[in-house]
Amino acid sequence: MIGTRIPIDDQPPLEQRLTQVIAQILAIPQTLEQIQQSQSEQCEQVPQFQETQSLQGRNLQKLEGSVLKLTEAIEALYSRQDCLEQTSRQQTLLSEQHYQRHIIEPLARRIFPLIDMLSEAISNSNDEQVSNARSDVLEALTAELHELLAGYGIEPIRATAGSVFEAKIMKPARLVPTHHPENDKMVESMLRLGFRRDELILRPAVVSIYRFEGSKHLSNVL
Repeated sequence: MIGTRIPIDDQPPLEQRLTQVIAQILAIPQTLEQIQQSQSEQCEQVPQFQETQSLQGRNLQKLEGSVLKLTEAIEALYSRQDCLEQTSRQQTLLSEQHYQRHIIEPLARRIFPLIDMLSEAISNSNDEQVSNARSDVLEALTAELHELLAGYGIEPIRATAGSVFEAKIMKPARLVPTHHPENDKMVESMLRLGFRRDELILRPAVVSIYRFEGSKHLSNVL
């Protein structure tokens, strides 16, 4: 079967086709120029992008360095504050210790003999049979001095007869012989009042204590 042929009348004229081809050929340089210009613009944008990234990196490094310095400054400030607080506490403690040691304690030691004299006067007033009014005055003065010392945390040390001798708060001034072994190193009587402030012994209580010297029966035999 013979193929169908396109009528010659339906084909564009030769001159028209040549004109189209020539126009396309003439447009090639312009198209190439546009492509080159586009590539050139892209190449120009690459350094700008790299420079922008580099600038951002430098800014980030500067920011990190500033944050590090700020952190170190804050830590140094806290450390200095702790040091100042510790120094303040030490100065307060030293001031309190100085106040207690160089003011209160010497004052208290001067009051102790006054209490001793008043106590002795009270004891003698009973023997001399003086008026009760005088005895009441002496006892009131003694109570006032004890109250004054108590206001500074100073308390009396008392030793009762028959109590165990404590070397930390007592001072033996007299030994009393005894034939009862259970009384050995026990307090016989208190001779002078002692004083303390917390654990600090300002003056030990002066006492007389028993000393065992063997049974009475054995002593008579010997």
